[in-house]
Amino acid sequence: MISVMKALGDENRLRIVHLLMQRAMCVCELEIILALSQSNTSRHLANLRNGRIVEPVKHGQWTFYRFSDAFFKNHRILLDYLRDQFEGCVPYDEDLARLNRYQQAGFSCQAICKDVCAVQDVLASRINPSCQEE
Repeated sequence: MISVMKALGDENRLRIVHLLMQRAMCVCELEIILALSQSNTSRHLANLRNGRIVEPVKHGQWTFYRFSDAFFKNHRILLDYLRDQFEGCVPYDEDLARLNRYQQAGFSCQAICKDVCAVQDVLASRINPSCQEE
């Protein structure tokens, strides 16, 4: 139980959990939707893996993250509580709005790898300074 609570004890990790409640996501999707660096996103995912909350699933060259089967099965009450707490909370609503824009635009991991700046323009959350116009 302590490892789960430690893993959930960070706002960015809670934001990741919130997005993973919607669907499995790859690191590049999480980083662009949450406007986090790749290293920061990976570090947070490592904490969630260490808490046995998420597990990686390899699809080709991409690694997607989802809730581990054990966590999903054994912590339904906690997931329901978190879902209730996320509802109507501004940072989580903003993340959902960016995820919805991302999905409506038909983006994927391939699109991010091809043109991260175009994806960031659609999401209106530029994190890569090289994308900004001079």
